[in-house]
Amino acid sequence: MRFKDKVAIITGSGRGIGKETARRLAAEGASIMISDINFDTARETAKEIERSFKTKVSSIQTDVKKKRGYLRTHGMHHEGLRAD
Repeated sequence: MRFKDKVAIITGSGRGIGKETARRLAAEGASIMISDINFDTARETAKEIERSFKTKVSSIQTDVKKKRGYLRTHGMHHEGLRAD
């Protein structure tokens, strides 16, 4: 478990490459924050990963192209990783 006690924040991770990256890191023991512009997709991905890997997973809707979205994602990490 290379990433035990580590937190991974993956933007655009509701689907596609981001989702697979989140799954891979969860398999290696990381706690995961799913960040996606589509909250429903982010939440479903978070639930799926949490069930599959028994690790702490949070989800957040954000648009990291905008400064406010980036700051929100960054802030959630420091507040204990719970947005949903």
